[in-house]
Amino acid sequence: MVEDCSCIIMHKSFFKKLSKMCTKNQNKYLHGVVDLNLSDKEIADLYGVTPSAVYQWKKGLIEKARRLDYND
Repeated sequence: MVEDCSCIIMHKSFFKKLSKMCTKNQNKYLHGVVDLNLSDKEIADLYGVTPSAVYQWKKGLIEKARRLDYND
C-alpha cells in the first residue's frame, strides 16, 4: 500500500511540473486525459475543435513530457 501511495505522489508531482511547462491547450488535453479519462475524440468534442488540433496538443505535450523525464 505504501508503494502505491508513493507512486501516486510521484505521478502527481510529474504532472504538476509538466502542467507548468504546457500551453493552455496542452493543459486542456492533460486535464481531459488524466482527470476526465477521455479519448482524443472526446476531448475534441468537449472543446469544439478538430481531432487534428487535439493531436497537435498531444504531440507537443508528449515532447515536453519526454524532456521533463530526461531532465529530472
